[in-house]
Amino acid sequence: MAYSQRMKPKHAMTFQAATVGTVLVLLALVGRSEAAYANGVYIVICGGLYGSYRIMTRSPFRPIPPHRQALDTLVERQTLGAGAAGLLALSVVSLADLGPYHVTRILAVVLAAAVIGALIVFLSSLVDWWWILPRISGILRPAPCQCAGGESWPGLTSIWLFHRGLATIVVSGALTAVPAYMGELHQRAYRDRLHHSRGRLRRHTRCVLQRCHNRAVPVSQPKGTARRPCLSRHEIRVCDGYRGERRKLQAA
Repeated sequence: MAYSQRMKPKHAMTFQAATVGTVLVLLALVGRSEAAYANGVYIVICGGLYGSYRIMTRSPFRPIPPHRQALDTLVERQTLGAGAAGLLALSVVSLADLGPYHVTRILAVVLAAAVIGALIVFLSSLVDWWWILPRISGILRPAPCQCAGGESWPGLTSIWLFHRGLATIVVSGALTAVPAYMGELHQRAYRDRLHHSRGRLRRHTRCVLQRCHNRAVPVSQPKGTARRPCLSRHEIRVCDGYRGERRKLQAA
């Protein structure tokens, strides 16, 4: 069966490769170790897929159609471009000792989700291109229309369903995890502000009660000795601050 020319990676996989290269560059600026790990995973998986495809197509009995050769060249450039962008950014950051640049927790989670989602989607497309399509298009084995009902097709279909399902689950999980984490951060910040407000209220109450007690019951002490304050310096500053704010409000 002739390979379907409608399955062209010109637009979709080009966008995926550009996204992978962009997120790898951003990751190199934020964390070198994470960027090195992501680049390593990318190189190992891409190298394994491309190497297995080239080894299996070396046989003269398995000629690659001309249109497939042109598209193979395009996919090779996409893969090399994305990997080269990540490695170049990591090398420049390491040699020039740049960063790592500090980002907020929300931006870090968004970047992590973008890196995982972009890598899993593009690698899933490469599995389709270098593993699945050569087998169903008649390049590495007879096509399904030539030997329908073969025992090898259920296994190939299982591989295709597995990696596509895995990519869908990971992307869906990343899209769900980002707003969930943002909500958790917002709730945690609200609890911290509430706890801080309660602490200030307790300190203010203690300050007022202590000052009222000191005014009502003077403490006898020898002459020439400084009176020891019943409050700490920080609490005195807090009380004075409250008194100043109250005076400003009364004057206004």
